[in-house]
Amino acid sequence: MSASTEEPALATERAPDAAFGRILLKLSGEALMGGRDFGIDLPTVESLAREILDVHERGVEVAIERTESTGAYKSMLTVCTQTAEGKKLIAGTVFDGQPRIVQLRDLHIEFTPEGYILVLSYEDRPGMVGRIGSILGRLNVNIASMHVGRRTKRGRAIVVLLLDEDLPPEQVSEVARAVEADFARLIRLR
Repeated sequence: MSASTEEPALATERAPDAAFGRILLKLSGEALMGGRDFGIDLPTVESLAREILDVHERGVEVAIERTESTGAYKSMLTVCTQTAEGKKLIAGTVFDGQPRIVQLRDLHIEFTPEGYILVLSYEDRPGMVGRIGSILGRLNVNIASMHVGRRTKRGRAIVVLLLDEDLPPEQVSEVARAVEADFARLIRLR
């Protein structure tokens, strides 16, 4: 990164296409290593800095917290956003060279982000997994893997389904209605 005495011009208003007004990034020291076995990888740091500056210049408040320990993980990146609907959080790490999501909202869950990812949040109760499977089976959509995060039995749950096929919005809505989900999103990473 080249040194400059010029301060970048920062936006005073949020860009109209910015989805969030405020984000919090939590970085562990290992997250700055990139692909190295030790030390800090300058290209990784430069890339993070460029992305953070870009978000900030679009008028989004950015807070960065660096932690020495991430508990069970050698390194972890946490992104927290504040929206009109409340706080949103996602945390990820890398195991054996593969990225993994390890937390959504306040629930611990682990999955590899790839392909078609259906995320549902609802009150956990008997029969919900069966309903989801029946609908997706009828639609000829295969579930590659399923991951559940919850704190208590029959409490709030987040279910993540990695699917082999895409789902149009009306089919996502059908699954969401069947389990009375308060949150349903299909993420396409292909």
